[in-house]
Amino acid sequence: MEDVYLENSDGSSLKEMLTPCNSEDDCIEVKNQFSYLKIFKDVSGNGPRLKIILMSSGEIKYVDPFTLEILLRIPDSFVKNFVVEP
Repeated sequence: MEDVYLENSDGSSLKEMLTPCNSEDDCIEVKNQFSYLKIFKDVSGNGPRLKIILMSSGEIKYVDPFTLEILLRIPDSFVKNFVVEP
């Protein structure tokens, strides 16, 4: 497959979106019937963090350890408000 380079609205490269994760990458793919994400280890900031790409839109978020801790403390009952039941 030929390398294709796209740019997100912030100018960042979306090559990661077009390249499957493999055992050599610091990358995992997470998907189910609701969402599809690629998660990378990122060390370009002030400390280690996760670079999360929402594959449906190309939106990129960086999540640091403090933010992950906050997410873990959110009760499941709150999260269920965002899931639409059939």
